[in-house]
Amino acid sequence: MTDVKTMVEIKKEPGIQEKPKENEKDNEEKISSWTSFHYNQFAHAPTLELNDRALLYKARKNYEVKLEGICRSKVQDATKAKTGIPKDEESENDRKAEMFEIYVKLGHINLLAMDHAKAMFAYQRAIKLDNDKFRAHKAGLYGVGLVYFHFKAYPACIEAFNHLLYLDSDLEVSQEIQVRLGIAQKNIGNFEKAAKHLTSAFDDLRNTPLFSKPEIKFHIAHCFDAAGDLKTAFEEYRSLKEDPAVQKDPKLLANVCRALEGQNPHDAFVNYRHAIDKNEHDADTWCSIGVLYQLQNQDTDALQAFICAIQLSQTHNQAWACLGKLYENHFQYKEALYCYKKAVHHKSSHPEPLKRRIQLIQKTLLDNATAFLRAKQTTFKNVEPLPLLEKAWHLGIPAELRPHQREFIKDNNAIDNFLAQALEEPSTSCFNEGEHEEGISQLQGGELPPNFSLLAPIYVPITITAKNYNPIFEENCSPPKPEVVPLKQRPGVEKLALKTPLIKVEKPSEANSVELQNFCYQSPIALIRGLTSALKMDLSLFSTKSLIETQPDYPVEVRTQYRMPGDINVDQLGQASWNCYSAKSHTTVSRYGSYQAESFRHSLKEETERLKAAGTGSKYAIAAAQAAAAGMPLGTIATTAPAASLLSISNSGKSEPNGPPTKRRRTGQAAVNASGDKLAAAAVLAGGPDDLPVGQMPMRIVKFGTNVDLSDENKFPLQLRELNKMPAFCRNSATCNFLSHLGHTVLGMNTVQLYMKVPGCRTPGHLENNCFASVNINIGPGECEWFGVDYEYWPVIDKMCKDRGLDLMKGSWWPNFEDLVRARVPVYRFTQKAGDLVWVGGGCVHWVQSIGWCNNVAWNVGPMTAEQLKMSLYSHEWNKLTNYRSLVPMQHLCWQLAQNVRFSDQKIFNVVKSVMIRSLAYCKMVHDYVLTKTKSQIKFQPRIKGEAAHYCHTCDIEVFNLLFVKEFHNKFKVFCVQCAKKANFEEYVVLQQITFEDLSDIFDRFQLHPAKTPLLC
Repeated sequence: MTDVKTMVEIKKEPGIQEKPKENEKDNEEKISSWTSFHYNQFAHAPTLELNDRALLYKARKNYEVKLEGICRSKVQDATKAKTGIPKDEESENDRKAEMFEIYVKLGHINLLAMDHAKAMFAYQRAIKLDNDKFRAHKAGLYGVGLVYFHFKAYPACIEAFNHLLYLDSDLEVSQEIQVRLGIAQKNIGNFEKAAKHLTSAFDDLRNTPLFSKPEIKFHIAHCFDAAGDLKTAFEEYRSLKEDPAVQKDPKLLANVCRALEGQNPHDAFVNYRHAIDKNEHDADTWCSIGVLYQLQNQDTDALQAFICAIQLSQTHNQAWACLGKLYENHFQYKEALYCYKKAVHHKSSHPEPLKRRIQLIQKTLLDNATAFLRAKQTTFKNVEPLPLLEKAWHLGIPAELRPHQREFIKDNNAIDNFLAQALEEPSTSCFNEGEHEEGISQLQGGELPPNFSLLAPIYVPITITAKNYNPIFEENCSPPKPEVVPLKQRPGVEKLALKTPLIKVEKPSEANSVELQNFCYQSPIALIRGLTSALKMDLSLFSTKSLIETQPDYPVEVRTQYRMPGDINVDQLGQASWNCYSAKSHTTVSRYGSYQAESFRHSLKEETERLKAAGTGSKYAIAAAQAAAAGMPLGTIATTAPAASLLSISNSGKSEPNGPPTKRRRTGQAAVNASGDKLAAAAVLAGGPDDLPVGQMPMRIVKFGTNVDLSDENKFPLQLRELNKMPAFCRNSATCNFLSHLGHTVLGMNTVQLYMKVPGCRTPGHLENNCFASVNINIGPGECEWFGVDYEYWPVIDKMCKDRGLDLMKGSWWPNFEDLVRARVPVYRFTQKAGDLVWVGGGCVHWVQSIGWCNNVAWNVGPMTAEQLKMSLYSHEWNKLTNYRSLVPMQHLCWQLAQNVRFSDQKIFNVVKSVMIRSLAYCKMVHDYVLTKTKSQIKFQPRIKGEAAHYCHTCDIEVFNLLFVKEFHNKFKVFCVQCAKKANFEEYVVLQQITFEDLSDIFDRFQLHPAKTPLLC
């Protein structure tokens, strides 16, 4: 068959190159080799290769013909089945596999042809055919990630790219992936993760056509700027401005000048104009020019610039928002309202500020406040109205842009004409039907494995010795895939309210019994009542009063929140939302104690005066008010007074002996107002913002004192000694606690933390780190309401969070009960009274809200069971997939367990030994790679007692034994081998903490010991 170029004769256009003549076989080989990894060759090519473009269109046509043939054969088989001929399952599976490969290939071809919509369709059909196979298909994951990025479906893009990096973090396109991940994370407001991805791309010695190194550095600086780290951002901007490469890029220099605080906007404006003259403009450029025009009070020019930005990209939410603000400044509210709605429509992830503006403008237009508008126009007589949006839209774009657009259209028309002529010719013969290459070469001998997973299948028996470490685990392990409980298998609505496992303890022997331990180990979440009383624990040591007396200046992290009912969560507009507002600040124990006490007194007075105003000023009514304020039933009011004293500090209203008489007590509303003023003053001392935006739904602001670290034995000896009365399986430190064998402190995990609350304080929904169990004691006097979901349903909760743009692990979220009922998720719901202990089983998703004034103490524990260890290892790999640091270093933990514990449980032994096999093998691979492939020398530096585990500074994964260390600003940072490899190991020092002789000795001495007596922890 004749070649494509011999069939069609075209006139050679300027800037278009034609390739030498190629035969049909070469064309087939080229097409079969094309994958999504060749995207940059087509997307960023300086010249158009017409022959390749024509081959893409022809390839698509041929693959579509193949699909039609397969569909016809499928229909024929279905017809035969109706006549009684048995169905051939093997041929059906082969047909399904062939269709999968064709759809993936069609996705690649359409992607390279820049037809993102058809690429998306093809990839999604492949996913529907075989989701598991697609999750392990590197080229497919990269292609679908590029398509999601193009359509700004950032959460889906992040998921696809994270899966790909988990499979192979050393791909040729890994830098490109890191850049796109950084931009995607920045667009959804996750600036910390965005900076990490962009830093990883910047440290890579390779270059990407997507962004230059200075542009990547600018985005890193912008991440710090957006996250509020202005000092670091300013330093980065300053260094960028002095970079010679930036001086040669007018657009980048303009962005840097604009970002630098205090700079003359004229400098940035000049550089933006240079960018337009060099045809380097885009919607962002015009939007930035519009902002600069506004700063110079040239509103008409700003209007035209914003219109230019929108005409270039009608989904540019920032341009719509700026245009709306411009119209609002000129009191043209209808145009402003339209623009704001467009901005919200195109930027759904952060709509709250714009929604509040929309609400205000709608109210203004609804009320027809003509008097208000006239007063405004009278006050600001010099404010001229801008052209209406419809007229401004047809003004056209500036003259600088029109010639470039005409040239662009002319070039595109020439290409379209050529492709149309080429496609009229007969298609080439069928392409190679074998398996297609993915563009990634197979690993050569001596190379590092593409990924390392603690869950990878091993190919050797558990009884292996340390000498046999050759390929013994799967080096292409797929990412963890949580199993979502199908909707059909979930319980009905009438069974969603689960009965909470409850046990009452009356004697010390019951508290230390193996039955109680097993009861907790087998429960997703459990309430233990009476345990602290049976063990005669003095909980007053954890009261606010005691803490103020011992450590008044001890730091407290404060979370400023809105108070609302426990089963709902709304935003400032009163609309149902899972996003739980929780602003972070800091204060001291004494200051928060003052706020806590004033809040109690104010609520007491407010409730008492309310009942008096209702004509019920009796002693009984006042007692009821006190009970309600304390968050307790009326029958327990007798215990409220002494409990309340635990919250209080010195009362300045009482007269001292021989001192002046007390002031006359105020009553009625005056007393409530005075109490409110005191509460406001105490709230200021407690820290955090007080001028929060409030919409149409009035909400009270509360401050939550959280994460008070009680790990210092010198400062809190009495408190820690009191907790040692707990049963061993609940204790913070015990031999049957996995976390006690870490050998170093992990704050909040194997240390005790205290929480100080007023009514309405929320601990948002979360999983404990690495899915370990936890213990929580309510000190009182008030109560807490708990919600819990079994580990089996955490993938369902994760999906519901993702659907709402929230992160299960790092986000602040509070489920609405109606949503959980609609999804048929069973929930434990119960009240924790003063003195009650809540056992949170491994992997239980839970969220808590205080009903009254109370303190809580909590810590994590690691039940020594195979289920807990497997759960934590799975969580470790899931965290790695989602770029979340595992606070518990699982490799280090397993080696510590092998040293410290004699296991008699076969299941636990197998899990620990399997991790050690993988870990030892990978350590030797990395060691050999460094010695053979690099010029680096490995230095031995033994581990110091109590030294914390190490994590990669860039990707946050655990780095065990072999540390790649680099100096930054007189500080040494640890990196993993993959991140160091991207920089070609330049300026890295390799340290080894444990010799292979010692590791081998630990490995070989770790044996299973038969059980002699039942284990009681």
